[in-house]
Amino acid sequence: MTVSLDIMYSDVIATIDDGINEKVTLTDDTDVSNKVKEYLDEKFVKRSDVELERISILLLSYTNPPQLPSSLPCKSWNIKCESHTPYVINLLNSIPLNCDLLGIEVDNLGFGEIADMEQVRTAKMLSLKMTDQLMEFGISGEQFEKFKAEKVYLNEHDYYHP
Repeated sequence: MTVSLDIMYSDVIATIDDGINEKVTLTDDTDVSNKVKEYLDEKFVKRSDVELERISILLLSYTNPPQLPSSLPCKSWNIKCESHTPYVINLLNSIPLNCDLLGIEVDNLGFGEIADMEQVRTAKMLSLKMTDQLMEFGISGEQFEKFKAEKVYLNEHDYYHP
């Protein structure tokens, strides 16, 4: 069975919806991140009967960094961060290299550190978006040249990459 996951992630509550069979709400008094990691590990890493087509994450956590199992078998990722941009790095550390699609949207701080992540540099198609389009992207030309993507989108404008 193939599913796509939509995950909403905050400090004390997370919802995980596979769009077909199950919508789960996980809660914790202080930090739900361990429960999210354990749930995803049990449902999608330790089982071989489910294939993940796409994972979309809305990150609302403001005090606790998110956690994902390090071996989620998915090649298409979308992350929207309405929290601290460095938390995206926590998520990227769990995403496999060479994914087919990696989309990241942040609302503050730019993409400087994010652009240096190996997961970003090796994505086959890369989309980076700033919610506040007046903010600087924070990506140097040298960082941009290290992207291996066949196509890069910056604020939904496409840039072909050699």
